[in-house]
Amino acid sequence: MKWQLQRNKLLQAASSIRIYDVPDWADIAYQLGYSSQQHFISDFKRVLGKTPAQYKRELRDPASSIRDQV
Repeated sequence: MKWQLQRNKLLQAASSIRIYDVPDWADIAYQLGYSSQQHFISDFKRVLGKTPAQYKRELRDPASSIRDQV
């Protein structure tokens, strides 16, 4: 149950990242109840497989995902 709540929070973060041109990582972390930006980034990467910045970069340039894998 706790994992599902965390996953939903991080999916909400992903949605916020898609909306903003320049996301404020600390503000997003704070809004989701994280006590630190680093904790938010670590959880995001563990659940979604990439950091929030990597996620945003891939939204801007989908080819970067392919380059990162090579």
